[in-house]
Amino acid sequence: MSDAQLDSFPVSELQHRYKIVRSAVYTRLESLNIKPEKQRGRAYVNGDQLKLLDALHDHIEKGGTTSEFVASLADSGQQHLSSGQIEKSSGQQHLSSGQIGQFTVTEQHSALAGLIEAIASRLMPMIASQLKPAPDPLASLRGLEEAYRNTWLLSTSELAQLLKLSPKTVRSYGEQFSDAGFVFTRAGTRKRGEVAWEISKLGE
Repeated sequence: MSDAQLDSFPVSELQHRYKIVRSAVYTRLESLNIKPEKQRGRAYVNGDQLKLLDALHDHIEKGGTTSEFVASLADSGQQHLSSGQIEKSSGQQHLSSGQIGQFTVTEQHSALAGLIEAIASRLMPMIASQLKPAPDPLASLRGLEEAYRNTWLLSTSELAQLLKLSPKTVRSYGEQFSDAGFVFTRAGTRKRGEVAWEISKLGE
């Protein structure tokens, strides 16, 4: 592209100049922050803007991308668009080297951290439930065996807990009942007035 010394060039001719569709033209203008000026109802880019568009086109033709081109402009300090500077709502200022990309990386890191936190908050309860040991189904029998061997008198509430029954159910069995190979016989009372139960085994 050797005719970039023109003072102005119609935007409508850019798609023919670069052999691209109209939407691609406006995508490139937006990426380079070029705002065409209107003259007599037509939009134009100036000579400097056309030179920049030509450079971008050459870069793409060589296999590069628009984002790489914009980043290279920031690194070289040549980000002069429109009036020679990038226009922002707060005024005109230069993009310093590394600003393009650093902002993107920061956003990506923030989004990734949020995603990891969300996943962890859902997985941790599941992992904890898997790691929690299952209750021992024979624990109550071992408790009864220990009470039997030590000739302990169990209160109604203690016996109910070992048998996984309610104290009311245990009391309803009367003076003696058997369960799980053990025989439970009333043997006086414990403190607080609870009935005490003596433990023996069937066949003794």
